Amino acid sequence: MCMFKIYCIEDINGLRYIGRTADKRGLNSRYYNHKNNKRNGVKCSSSKLDLENSTITVIDTCDTTKESIDLEWFYINTSECVNIHTGNYNHKDYKKEYDIKNSEKQKLYRLQNKERKKQYDKKRRTAHKDLTQS
Repeated sequence: MCMFKIYCIEDINGLRYIGRTADKRGLNSRYYNHKNNKRNGVKCSSSKLDLENSTITVIDTCDTTKESIDLEWFYINTSECVNIHTGNYNHKDYKKEYDIKNSEKQKLYRLQNKERKKQYDKKRRTAHKDLTQS
């Protein structure tokens, strides 16, 4: 059975980020991921925090994915935090909106990278063929 942790990262300015993890490597690993993502420019609400001067603490635990999602939303909606997605955020709806908003960019990218994709697919097929013949 997987143990989910709901955690809070708080920086020296009092800003908080609420998250959840089932990372078997531990909470420190998740904390490191947040710091690394910020250094690499990955967009996440936690990037608003001073992650070099912050702490991470477990605020709740549970056993199921559904319960972990519900608990995370409870803490996000009842705490003052920097999380962008609050309330009734639904990843599927967000993805649809994102795709609609960015469809022109996506089409342009596919057109500009058509040859590159062909080469990549050919390389993958060859590698797969080599693996299956071994």
